[in-house]
Amino acid sequence: MNQEKLAFENAVFVSGVSRETLPSDAFFAEKGKPVTLGKLPWNLEPCTGEKPESCILVRASFNVPEDGWYTLGAGGDWRFIIWIDGNLCMDASGNCPPDEQDHQYVLKLKSGKHTLDFNFSRGNSCALMALSLRWHGKELRFGADLTQKEGKLNKYLHGANTTLILSSRALTKYDEDLRKLNFTFARTHDWPLWNPGQRIIDTHFIFPLMKLDPEDPSNYFFDATDEIIRLTQEEGKMEVFYRLGTSIEHTGDPHFNIIPPADPAKYAEVLAGIVRHYTRGWAKGFHYNIRYWEIWNEPDGFKNMWPASYEEKFIPFFVTVLKRLKAEFPDLQFGGPAMCSANRERFQPLLEACKKAGIAPDFISWHRYGKSADAAVNEPVVMRRFLDELGFAKTKICVNEWHYLESWTGVQSFATPEEYTKAHSKLHGIDSGVYNLAVLCGWQYGPLDLAMWYGASWDSPSWGYRDICKQYTKNYYSMELYGRFLKDYTEKCHADSVNSTNILAGCSADGTKAGLLIADFKGDSPELKVPVMGIESYSKISAVILDDTRNNIPVSVTIKNGCLILKKDKSGSAAFLITLER
Repeated sequence: MNQEKLAFENAVFVSGVSRETLPSDAFFAEKGKPVTLGKLPWNLEPCTGEKPESCILVRASFNVPEDGWYTLGAGGDWRFIIWIDGNLCMDASGNCPPDEQDHQYVLKLKSGKHTLDFNFSRGNSCALMALSLRWHGKELRFGADLTQKEGKLNKYLHGANTTLILSSRALTKYDEDLRKLNFTFARTHDWPLWNPGQRIIDTHFIFPLMKLDPEDPSNYFFDATDEIIRLTQEEGKMEVFYRLGTSIEHTGDPHFNIIPPADPAKYAEVLAGIVRHYTRGWAKGFHYNIRYWEIWNEPDGFKNMWPASYEEKFIPFFVTVLKRLKAEFPDLQFGGPAMCSANRERFQPLLEACKKAGIAPDFISWHRYGKSADAAVNEPVVMRRFLDELGFAKTKICVNEWHYLESWTGVQSFATPEEYTKAHSKLHGIDSGVYNLAVLCGWQYGPLDLAMWYGASWDSPSWGYRDICKQYTKNYYSMELYGRFLKDYTEKCHADSVNSTNILAGCSADGTKAGLLIADFKGDSPELKVPVMGIESYSKISAVILDDTRNNIPVSVTIKNGCLILKKDKSGSAAFLITLER
């Protein structure tokens, strides 16, 4: 059977509903109004109206020509829930413009007529949704093949916005605990916020008076930044990914640090002095191998990073800085601008301005906060295609802030004590830990070049590694588990993941050892059966589990008919690291 999309017919909608409204035959029979869905993406504004977050319920029928497995792909500019034949398939939020690869779900369907229902909330600027059903195959491919190598594991996907704390180093050291995580990169964003009293990283701390001459080394204060970069590289064993510009500022009006530079050209000269100090030895500096330099952070945010026009002010600033730095340091990698999300409508004018100026960023970067592992995994696929179509095939893609997040309520908004407690228990709980591993497993089989998890200060209430009782969280143990995998294995082996269960397979260069990292994110079964080709050639096997009560603790594992059988205490999120030796 071919990969043609199935057609949706006889569509009806009901407006004025809420996110909690469920589909039913009686509901649509009583209130349903006909609607033509047309070509993708569907413009649902005639149904939702113009008010942001207006919600509708839509029902359509479709005909399945053959028994088998089908892939549901969906994306929306805001939030949506999808059911097929009354069974929940997705509860997600999307991106703008939406793409049918934003979310994917594989399900088994019999030939004949079926029903699609979706609850859709429109976004601030539009009401677009993309949705498709395609043939997946007669059989569902799931499992791993240790006999089939697919290149090297990408260690550059295992980074963080974390380093050792400079300001309290005489009191507390985290050196060994950090090295256990085996992070490759440390992105420098927000480091001044976790080191109170220290003038580090941010441009206004290193070069505080823009009226001074950027060519005079005496106008720079490098000392404290020199030390935290040394700590990161020598004690933390991580490569620095340097964010140029400023940390986030939540002061509201007035702002003091995130003010857009009045003279972008002079600001670019200051940044050149910083790069020169750390890579060329200028101003009694260093010849560090700091390859990646990011220009600014979240200019598309909520006036806590760039309180001015994005199109009129930030884009020309970015192009000016990029062109200046690439001219002096052609061997280094410059890019950014660490967008709040993978919003292609925001990236496009920036990239077109770069092209007009005759310059291309070496990488683009964005952030991903959410609760859908498949959306995080699929997003780089969409962005890679987007860049290639615009003519930026050599530009790398980078997600350098990402974290499990069910809602901002209780995290970065006013909240009751109950909302605060609930939000932070979710941020640090087992769903968050296994989400981390599901995403990292999936990214290894996609086009993403670089990634840095938003692990922040060690004891940050929202983004740290320890809870209020100073106990390490599920996030810490998930990152330790992934770091262990990358330390033990260098070669990537074939794996097929499906829906809630993501698999990463690897082996050592000499083939004497192999490993499987299996992340069952919110899985509904207490037992996993994972087919593994080539497992019979290994004589020793061991496993550890990460779940809501155990932190990388050894568990028993069974092999039967070429399948790994892994038992959980109950349904829900859990992850396993399987170690094999010949």
